Amino acid sequence: MTPHRGGVEAMIQRQIHNWGRYQELLRAAAAEEKVARRPIITISRELGSGGRLLAEALASRLGLQVHGLSLIDYIARHKHVEREVIDQLDENLRSEIDLWVEGMLSGRLFMRDEYHVSLVRAIRTLAARGGVVFIGRAANMVLADKASLRIRVVASMETRIRNVMEYEHLDEAAAKKKIADSDEAREKFTQKLFKVSSRDPHYHDLVINTDRIPVPRMVEIAMAALEARGAYDS
Repeated sequence: MTPHRGGVEAMIQRQIHNWGRYQELLRAAAAEEKVARRPIITISRELGSGGRLLAEALASRLGLQVHGLSLIDYIARHKHVEREVIDQLDENLRSEIDLWVEGMLSGRLFMRDEYHVSLVRAIRTLAARGGVVFIGRAANMVLADKASLRIRVVASMETRIRNVMEYEHLDEAAAKKKIADSDEAREKFTQKLFKVSSRDPHYHDLVINTDRIPVPRMVEIAMAALEARGAYDS
């Protein structure tokens, strides 16, 4: 369910306030020692595969924030909100993002209308401090090697249909249609922006099939992958 506009804006305002407090803590800690940047995780998933459950479990385990379509899309579509979010960054991070977006426009981003450029900037800005899990919106492609870990979550059609029927309270025919529409929309989105398939495993570090692995074990696998990449110390 998509949050009401007022609810999304209130959530963003709380987030901006929290970022301000976090920046103060970082500045205080940096006076004594270098502060390690927290992990940045992207989760691309098939509808009904359980990717959101993994995102929430990882966020809880690591103390990260989850950013999904509603938040990212809202920031990208509202310039005053985008400006407020960017203004929370220090000058070095702002310059880094400007250079990075410029580089993406010249090399990797094929759709360059105002919304898609703002979307890219929103994802990169939200990732600047670390400590986040992105769900969808091609964040794995937008961030590329800037992400600590890029996960793809898949499942059999039978599992996906069963989950969507349960979560969305739909009958089988409606669940199948919702899945088909979602698969088509996500593939079109990635193809439009990057001319690649959202299903291509080469753009992910880890692919997990939830038919065979329950969420607690998926979290442990993701934690091991983060540690292997040097993004987490156990």
